[in-house]
Amino acid sequence: MTTADEQSGIWLTADYAFASVFSYRMPLSSITAAQALPTPGPATVRLALLRTGFELFGEDATREHIFPIVRAMAVRIQPPERIAVSQQRLRGYKATKKRETITINESLLLRDMAHSAGSLRIGINVPSADESLFRELFNGIGYWGQASGLAWCQHVEQEVPDPTSCIRPLRQVQRTRQVSMFFTGLATEFRDNNVQWKEVIPDLKEQQCRAVQPNVYLWPLRVIEQRGTGMILERCSI
Repeated sequence: MTTADEQSGIWLTADYAFASVFSYRMPLSSITAAQALPTPGPATVRLALLRTGFELFGEDATREHIFPIVRAMAVRIQPPERIAVSQQRLRGYKATKKRETITINESLLLRDMAHSAGSLRIGINVPSADESLFRELFNGIGYWGQASGLAWCQHVEQEVPDPTSCIRPLRQVQRTRQVSMFFTGLATEFRDNNVQWKEVIPDLKEQQCRAVQPNVYLWPLRVIEQRGTGMILERCSI
């Protein structure tokens, strides 16, 4: 995705700590045996800011002022220093309705869960005139993705995130790099800078956000220990 001119604004960087384990399901992975990403993807960051804008300022202000900035801004995501990923067994429930009778069926789900040591760092490039607005939005985010990814903002500061320690699309990585040593996976991002409000916030009948698409990303994380399906990832430089 082509981002807005990064020289036209300021970088705001926020650090988040997780309250417990979390799981960001990799796009297109099975719901019953979901693979997890070590961090939220760029589209998750943008959607979280829009959701918080709804909660703090209402739909009109979010649509008219916040959305044009969020859809075009540059986003950088730096993983925590270490992340442990393990596969957990969960109970899943599915409701089916036949005429007037609702039946609840229970089944076994397998899902990757992550536990972090250190803070998740999110950096965004926004107009300097909107610094206080986006500081408030950052502070208002209490979880990333699903509510089970409970987190809290530790602090927000003006700082340019180090791009070598942030995730990036695989197509932007030099082919000479040994990419096999890094964690790679699918994450979602906005289709382009021109996505429309109705694509991000579709009508209830559509039940789908058409503004996002999956792309292959590379994380600045390498496996330092692996046992069965579990592994420990450590942050490094790309």
